[in-house]
Amino acid sequence: MERELDANVHLAKKSVVTDTIFKVNSILNSSGFVLGDSSTLLLYDPDMEMDFDIEPAKGIDNVIRRLSSWPLLGIVSYEYENFLVDVSFRKYKERESIHCVSISFPEELYRTKKALKDIKSLVVKLHEKLGAIRTVSDIDIEGDSSGYDIDNEVTLLADKKIEGEYWLDILNENYFDLNKEMIKSKPGLMVKELQDNLLLEREKEYIAGE
Repeated sequence: MERELDANVHLAKKSVVTDTIFKVNSILNSSGFVLGDSSTLLLYDPDMEMDFDIEPAKGIDNVIRRLSSWPLLGIVSYEYENFLVDVSFRKYKERESIHCVSISFPEELYRTKKALKDIKSLVVKLHEKLGAIRTVSDIDIEGDSSGYDIDNEVTLLADKKIEGEYWLDILNENYFDLNKEMIKSKPGLMVKELQDNLLLEREKEYIAGE
């Protein structure tokens, strides 16, 4: 069974749908991810008979137009090398804002250390450029055995609580009022300071690449 490397970028409530999607598209384009002929747009709504509807992406303008008027979740597939990478935009119910941007990388894309380094750089860039509260990245984050629940995470972040251990965990230190020395004292944890964030990185054999 193929394992996906997921990255969930949690945003502040004030994030605007149009601006967020445009920024994500620009960041992805700069890293070689494009909307091409194979790209699709999946629109999810639990009230629909089939739960979702799939249509051609037809470029970023169409994606923005469709997702701006959609109530919950939209997933856009980007072409990267010979693969499709799914990018999800999750909206607050009945709110005109996106609370999380998720990206799923197929296993073939992170089998080498170089590829993993490129993915890590992209995840860090998304976190910084989008002004995220927290970004977590690991294998199958939302799988049945992960213990991670995106709705619960939203509640925890609203209360400024941090739970879970991931391959990458980027925290907005100002939002959480973090004690850097306490974080640095944890064994087996590499801490790299970013601009206004802390990057916690854990070495995990199943994700280390070759």
